[in-house]
Amino acid sequence: MWTCPKCGRTFKRVTGYHSCVTVTEEELLAKAGDNVKEIYKKIKKTVLKFGEVQINCSKRGIYFKNGSTFLAVIPRKLTMDVEFILPVVVNEFPIIKMLRMSKNRIAHTVKIDAPDDVDAQLLNWFKEGYDSLKS
Repeated sequence: MWTCPKCGRTFKRVTGYHSCVTVTEEELLAKAGDNVKEIYKKIKKTVLKFGEVQINCSKRGIYFKNGSTFLAVIPRKLTMDVEFILPVVVNEFPIIKMLRMSKNRIAHTVKIDAPDDVDAQLLNWFKEGYDSLKS
């Protein structure tokens, strides 16, 4: 693991490109609607039960890490974009985008409009991503 001496964020590799501009969860959620704040609370509450999880914030979003990032939430005013890593391609609703990052790391994106959209299937995908990064 490498820790940036400027901002204190940790990365798996020394060459990890990033912005040293950091913000707090509260600052990122300040302009979000109540539904987005509830979505975030529901995701965070569940993800923290997975085991050891680090949370880093940048001007883009909030990142949940288990060695590497396995989940990112990007709050908007009325919705939240959620990106999560899986070891396999999953091409089903509500996934709107996929990006292969390596042989066993595929980023999946969903857009969440309401707390009820954070269902068991989505939470299981988050857990699968977390488990796939365990050393």
